[in-house]
Amino acid sequence: MRFLKVSISVLMMIACTPVAHAQDTAPTPMVMRSPDSSSPKNRITIAPLSALLGVGNVTYERGLGKHASLQLSPSFLYWGWGDAKLYGGGLGLGASFYITGDAPQGMRLFADVTPGFITAEASSGSSTDGTSSTDSETVFYLQARAMFGYNWAWQGGFTLGIAAGVQYIHVDLKDSSFALNGVLPAADFTLGFVW
Repeated sequence: MRFLKVSISVLMMIACTPVAHAQDTAPTPMVMRSPDSSSPKNRITIAPLSALLGVGNVTYERGLGKHASLQLSPSFLYWGWGDAKLYGGGLGLGASFYITGDAPQGMRLFADVTPGFITAEASSGSSTDGTSSTDSETVFYLQARAMFGYNWAWQGGFTLGIAAGVQYIHVDLKDSSFALNGVLPAADFTLGFVW
């Protein structure tokens, strides 16, 4: 019986030691990066919600001074359903003006232009010899955006950005009377890292 009491006492001491130690230390808070501290000049982000929908980009932004930055954005598109596929990509170039903070963090106005190509493929069924044929068409597209947003950056290098604005989209379909052209609303949500 004495052995059982001693064993339980020792186990309780061991089990309670990490808890007592954990109560002595405070959790490390996530600290926002102040514009006065050594501001990072590079930012790389992805648009995770867009990527889940099959349209995405990776954006590299380089601060050129306190209020200006340039960005380069390779983008992709992939939608597939049944025997039909729609895929493509482009390369965007943009510039930002930071109203507050040091580029690439703070409140900003930015514009970008992304030219690219989209290919549509559809299976047209089986021929008499048992092979299947695929019809495809590749078209040029252009997207231009003007946005207003904010980028946050934390001490650990994590960054989050949101923006809203307008975009112009032009898709040139040569063999069809249908063309997608026009001004639409635009929203941007990005996650990434700064250094």
